[in-house]
Amino acid sequence: MLPAPRIALLSDSRARAEAFADLAVGLGAAGRRAEAGAALADALREARATPAEGVPPNVSSWLDDWRARALTSVAVAQARLGAVPAALNTVGEIPGGDLRRARPLSRVAGAQAEAGDVAGALRTLSSLNALSSLSPEDPARIALDARLAILRAQLRAGDLGGAIQLATATRSASARRFLFEIVAVRAGRSGARAEAANAIRQALQAAEALERRRRFPGELVAVVSLAQARSGDIPGAIQTASAIGDESYRHWALKDISKVQALAGDIDGAVRTARLISRDVSRTGALWGVVVLQAHAGDGLGALRTMEAVLPGPPDGQAVRAIARARVRGGAVAETLAWAMGQASSELRVQGLLGTAEGLLASRGIAPPCLFLYTCAAWLREPD
Repeated sequence: MLPAPRIALLSDSRARAEAFADLAVGLGAAGRRAEAGAALADALREARATPAEGVPPNVSSWLDDWRARALTSVAVAQARLGAVPAALNTVGEIPGGDLRRARPLSRVAGAQAEAGDVAGALRTLSSLNALSSLSPEDPARIALDARLAILRAQLRAGDLGGAIQLATATRSASARRFLFEIVAVRAGRSGARAEAANAIRQALQAAEALERRRRFPGELVAVVSLAQARSGDIPGAIQTASAIGDESYRHWALKDISKVQALAGDIDGAVRTARLISRDVSRTGALWGVVVLQAHAGDGLGALRTMEAVLPGPPDGQAVRAIARARVRGGAVAETLAWAMGQASSELRVQGLLGTAEGLLASRGIAPPCLFLYTCAAWLREPD
């Protein structure tokens, strides 16, 4: 946020307009309303003065875009400071027709939502539909950021019904799917299981409608299954993922669900889900992911036992490093160092020593032993 004297030194009026708008928002946040109003007036004056010096006057589309960007910055600042009528008037000054004004109008709605004025943001959003040159699909596509800001404000306020209504009214299937995924996760985490299940059904319907147009369907349903898992419906997520026809997307979905379970501490469930993956390489990668996440959560010994139980082959370097780090942070320094040095290859010994050093740094801040271990690790990078 530049002070006013320095803003005056900027080279062109558009840059000055944007800087004054930013200054106004900062002053408003600090409670200096009168100064914020003066900065807004300066921003609007500079925005109206565009095009800037040096821009060829015969390039009308360039000039319109230049002025539109400056006026948009002012309108958003006005909305963030609560001056919504002024913001709408500023949007009305933007040259170039409805399509050029649509995105600034969407940004004003988003600023209103972020300031807590959800009802006002919805009114502003509805005015997009009145722009005559837009197709029925345009408002939903252009206004996705605003809809997202409104949805999040509704969810923060506990207005789950309003959020569902907003997502349902969204015409774009892609935007509708995305919004329903967010609703499902928030609803599930708040204990509203029925609403979460309904949101997942709506998201799946939108995803399936979109994927009928794709050559290789499955990606969007995989994304919905992840949202379903994050909402707390693990059995439903597994069922959704298992029904995906494309093997790659099915494996991807099951791996992501397994990660959600591991992050929640359900290691046994995560292992069971990972084992549903039919391709050996993908299944092994998912299981290594579970081990690494268990170690990152601080359960180094548990991760070691999981690794030994479900992965009889050669260890993964990332897992060795994570296990070593977690076990050292838990106090098992000597045992971990011996385990690291006992790994079968120089690369795995390197990873074990690096994890040991990182654990020492994190838990004790011991620099000299860590430097020694890093030196050993570098030396051990020689090929076997």
